[in-house]
Amino acid sequence: ELREPPYWASYSRARLLIHTVINSKYFDLAIAGVIGLNVITMATEYYLMPEGLEFALKIFNYFFTSVFILEATMKMVALGFMRYMRERWNQLDTAIVILSVVGIVLEEMESNVIPMNPTIIRVMRVLRIARVLKLLKMAKGIRALLDTVMQALPQVGNLGLLFFLLFFIFAALGVELFGRLDCSEEHPCEGLGDHAHFRHFGMAFLTLFQIATGDNWNGIMKDTLREDCDASDDCEKNCCVSPIIAPVYFVVFVLMAQFVLVNVVVAVLMKHLEVS
Repeated sequence: ELREPPYWASYSRARLLIHTVINSKYFDLAIAGVIGLNVITMATEYYLMPEGLEFALKIFNYFFTSVFILEATMKMVALGFMRYMRERWNQLDTAIVILSVVGIVLEEMESNVIPMNPTIIRVMRVLRIARVLKLLKMAKGIRALLDTVMQALPQVGNLGLLFFLLFFIFAALGVELFGRLDCSEEHPCEGLGDHAHFRHFGMAFLTLFQIATGDNWNGIMKDTLREDCDASDDCEKNCCVSPIIAPVYFVVFVLMAQFVLVNVVVAVLMKHLEVS
């Protein structure tokens, strides 16, 4: 049987040389070394740096960006644009290169006294961290793990909807049951406060997320178990609920969120890992 010739069979000598270089393990090691150095330089940044260090890091950033542009260009030349963009990891590399170039352009525009929102500059600097993701492409074990996670996303997404439904129901219940709880000098709270309460649905949702992580959920439950409080429906001050309802509410939610649903997500991921 006649076999179809490889896609590089008609390449010129120069293009074939580039193809050989990008498929060399030494090329990957060199890029990994550059990424490692880039991570080190990003880790040396801090607030109110000396001008000399800031200038040096700026030059390093230009150098690393140039290397990543050269890498992407060589691969596009060797593989062809369509074949190169067919792989998701190459799409990630391209996005990182584009973000790096845009970040440099915006910084230069800012330095040339052109009106520019400083928040945009800070966001672009933070996005440089995405360069670390290039290392994932070279770690086959991590790539396999990420591929497995991507395959499990439909099932995990369904579990996510179940999580949302659980949080929604308990947040609505929490507002009804504990929305009138008062934290003051007369009635101090161990867990409830300005950033964790049930006075409205949004904060109740966030408070349940804190409880789901196990962060001081017992302190929040203790705040709902008051002895000198008013449990009547028309209560206006120092309100509370039955000392039976509050523990049942928190224990059931913690069991469902921490011990059941989280373990189900882990079981789904483990199942896909075994299959892969």
